[in-house]
Amino acid sequence: NKLMSAIFNGTTLALVNAGIPMKSLLTCSECVITKEGLLILDPTLKEEKDHPSAIIGAFVQPVNGLEGNISYLNSRGPISQSSFEEIVSSVRFACNSVFAFMKIALERSVGDEEFRKPF
Repeated sequence: NKLMSAIFNGTTLALVNAGIPMKSLLTCSECVITKEGLLILDPTLKEEKDHPSAIIGAFVQPVNGLEGNISYLNSRGPISQSSFEEIVSSVRFACNSVFAFMKIALERSVGDEEFRKPF
């Protein structure tokens, strides 16, 4: 589902760059779970194929810095209930990292003051 993350993140960047008014931004990331229970964030295509369990999630990223809510969540393969919250938390962390990168890219693209204006 590498494509899904790219679609979400690319669309968000394109909308902002086009000047479309938005109240918040959307970021997306994926996490696969190995047979040993290890988590791999933003896996390669090979890692996706090698590990049948994964969660992909998109989070709303408010520009004011508050923690965003889940906007999209999809899972595949067996995932224990006990590890679900840890996995979602890891996906949230990855989405926050994507958001930090987006902010830098957008500030450079449209200017720091322009980006910080209310959407």
